[in-house]
Amino acid sequence: MKTTLLPALMLSLFSCLPHYGIAQILPDSQSLHQAPPDDPAISRDFHQSMRHLTEPSTVSTGLPFDRRILNGVPQKRPFIMEADSRFPIVLAGRDWYSERAGLFYSLHLIPQFQVRIFRDDPAQGDSSRSVRTPSYLPGFDFFLTHRKLWPAPQRQQSDTARRAYYFLRMRGFHHSNGQDQAEFRPDGTVNTYNGNFGEGLIFELAVGALYRSNRVTTDSIQRRRFFFRPKRFAYHRQNYGAAYWRLGYEYHPFINEIIRSNPAFDQYDLLGKNIVRLQLGYLRYARLREYALYPDGRRQLLTDQSTRERWRTVVNFAYLTDRKLNAGSIQQLEPIPLYRVSKRLNVDATLYLKTYGNQYAAWFFQVGYHGSDPYNLYFQQSVLFYRIGIAWAHFQWD
Repeated sequence: MKTTLLPALMLSLFSCLPHYGIAQILPDSQSLHQAPPDDPAISRDFHQSMRHLTEPSTVSTGLPFDRRILNGVPQKRPFIMEADSRFPIVLAGRDWYSERAGLFYSLHLIPQFQVRIFRDDPAQGDSSRSVRTPSYLPGFDFFLTHRKLWPAPQRQQSDTARRAYYFLRMRGFHHSNGQDQAEFRPDGTVNTYNGNFGEGLIFELAVGALYRSNRVTTDSIQRRRFFFRPKRFAYHRQNYGAAYWRLGYEYHPFINEIIRSNPAFDQYDLLGKNIVRLQLGYLRYARLREYALYPDGRRQLLTDQSTRERWRTVVNFAYLTDRKLNAGSIQQLEPIPLYRVSKRLNVDATLYLKTYGNQYAAWFFQVGYHGSDPYNLYFQQSVLFYRIGIAWAHFQWD
């Protein structure tokens, strides 16, 4: 009696739970709701895609690899180092979905921080090599899609149809610089040296689309050498690409002491709190078969049909849409009209070139213009800049 009662009780318990991939545990059970056959594949594909589309972290250092033009004049001396680290920590998503509702999720924790290490420049009143007022931006990304918006992944290479995959992104993050001195100098200007900057919680809601196709654009067989050594390796490479866009709205609320923007800047309308963001990207992939070459003419297959990202380019646009926005000192505020692009528009373009043999590393080349520098207290600066350095991210590497 006991041996037949226990399995029945276990099946009854499982049937009462929400179906988040549980049917995969007991696939033969008639009491469990069976997932559509493509749901597990869609869930993993959606999760991997959102992780790959996270913007890479970057680090650059020194002349001539980091240069800024501030209000038409070269800004101080080049930074010793500038870094923006945003490597995501995946909390859930790979097998996290709702079978009945047809919803798929992915949740990332992003402990982002930005640092700039200055050079000594007494002419500019800068006599320290410290990491001046770093930006701390810890937060989370939550991605959501539906079975009707995210088709099953293309299993056959012969399937060259171009498909669109749509998703929703919800982001929340904190922004502060860890300083506790007054926000303004005695002359009424923003204290960028050690002034306090803090915003309790910022929200962003965005929609996006990813466009993919298995259509091969180039098909080649090449040999590869390491420096001056003979060409002992060859690979068969088929290139194809993917494109995406993401349109979002960022809002800096003032609700209570926790969810609030910076009150010192709010009272003078100095800090933009309503931002429209657009990101455009193109990613280039290669399907590879790698061979070892021997002096007697033989070749040995080393890697069979791996998929690797070769390069990507990303363009970011941001526009401050606040109806009231000021600049200058608090004694003499200058209104910034909505149409003044030079102060309200931020735009940058970045090319990432993957390094060979490392899943996470790439070289990056970036150029841009920030009408409002996003580096905490420097929001009144307008800068034209370029950077060259190293990037890291979850690039495609199967």
